[in-house]
Amino acid sequence: MPYETRKKMSDTKMGRSRKKQVRRKEQPDARKHPGYRNSKWYKDAKDQAEAYRRSGEWKRTSKRIMKRDGHTCQACGSTRKQVKQMDAHHVKKLADWMYEGNDPNDYPDNLLATLCHKCHGHTEGQKSEYKWPKSARSN
Repeated sequence: MPYETRKKMSDTKMGRSRKKQVRRKEQPDARKHPGYRNSKWYKDAKDQAEAYRRSGEWKRTSKRIMKRDGHTCQACGSTRKQVKQMDAHHVKKLADWMYEGNDPNDYPDNLLATLCHKCHGHTEGQKSEYKWPKSARSN
C-alpha cells in the first residue's frame, strides 16, 4: 500500500475512539497472553523479581536447591564437574509468582530445580514445547 494512502487513512482515523464492539473483540486476545507476556502487565513485578534474583537470599536459596539435587542437572543428568555452570530454575516464573501477590521468599522448593546452563536455556521461554530427556522424567 503506498505511503500516501496509509497517511490519508491515518489522518481520517485521527481523534476517533474505538467502538465498544471492537474493544470487546480485543479482550479475548488479552487472555491468550497472561502475566508478563501481556503488554499491559505491570513492569513493577518483573523489576522486583529481578532485584530478588540479585539478593543474598536468592543466592542462599539456589545453593540450597543445588545441594538438595546433588549438583546434578535434573534434565540431562550432567554434574557440576562436567559443565561450567549450574542454575537454579523456577518452574513457575518468579515474576508471575510475585504478580499474584506472593512473597518471593515463600516460593516453594518443589518448584525449583537444578539445571545445567544449556538445559536452562532450552527451558526458558519454551517450557511447554521442551521435552525433558527420559532419564530426567523418571526422577
